Amino acid sequence: MIPNFTRSRRLRTLFILTSFFMLSCVLTPAYAAQGSVAADPSAVPPGARIVEVLLGEEKVDFDVPPFIEGDRTLVPVRRIMECLGGEVDWDPDSRVVTMMRAGSVIILTVDSRLAFVDGQEVELDVPARIVGNRTVVPLRFVSENFGAQLDWDPVLYRVTVHTEAQPVIPDTPSGDAPSSGAPSPTPPPTGQQPPPVASRPTFSVTLPSEPVRLGEQFEVPVMLHGATDVYALQVYLTFDVSKLEAVSVRAGDFVSGFVAKREYSNTEGTVWFAVTKLGQVPGSSGDGKTLTVTFRPKSTGSTVIVIDPVNTQLLNTQIQYIQFDSADAHLSIAP
Repeated sequence: MIPNFTRSRRLRTLFILTSFFMLSCVLTPAYAAQGSVAADPSAVPPGARIVEVLLGEEKVDFDVPPFIEGDRTLVPVRRIMECLGGEVDWDPDSRVVTMMRAGSVIILTVDSRLAFVDGQEVELDVPARIVGNRTVVPLRFVSENFGAQLDWDPVLYRVTVHTEAQPVIPDTPSGDAPSSGAPSPTPPPTGQQPPPVASRPTFSVTLPSEPVRLGEQFEVPVMLHGATDVYALQVYLTFDVSKLEAVSVRAGDFVSGFVAKREYSNTEGTVWFAVTKLGQVPGSSGDGKTLTVTFRPKSTGSTVIVIDPVNTQLLNTQIQYIQFDSADAHLSIAP
């Protein structure tokens, strides 16, 4: 989730609806891999009124049609999240569905009116349900909490979902993320800053002890120290694009859950990594490597890799925020 679990202004614009998601939502059948394409009205509860859903001006097809229950429109969760450009994770044992988009997280439990939006407890008018082997969720609740707007036509029984429909194209096909609008950091003096001594969890960046060489790739592990109960985490790094170029991002040994985001941008100088469903961290210390970023130096001099303290987040297994410290890393690039 996991991207920022708060509604950071910088990250709210990062994952706006792309043309890829618009096309995949409108032009491809839902859940094709599961072998179901055509809508099945018989899956809807008897007597329920079927609703048409539009994304902008385009009709969205569902294998289980949206329907009204308790004056609320329920829709299949994975399909609507595809349309919103988000991610979904389903835990069949606990019947918990986790939705992530643009740095926000919604957690629902089937047949429960209790939900969590960015860690805050919220009561639903109508709970999520399983209908026709699909988990259906309240459309307005999910869409509006992810920044979309809805219009209801009571004559046609039609809901229109309006999103930020501006397409974002990565600079290169190598894994760059869309722009976050975050400025590149100002390079500080040379010399690595060690992690601060603190009783609460700490994120830190580990750098080579010797100066890195121009053009030679090097790895930067991001460590988490002293966290023993983590359900979800998001790490958001910034770097100076005139000095460094990101090459790859991979999960570390600390991570065992659902990786929601693993992206970087060499235009804005950002790395975004989010994961959820970690569960209890084994061991008494809870130390581990959350991710490793591979960089390539572009020019000589001093620079810094910053752990953004606003957009880096931790949630525990009670879906509560964990306070933490962080330490940036200074490095020197030699010819």
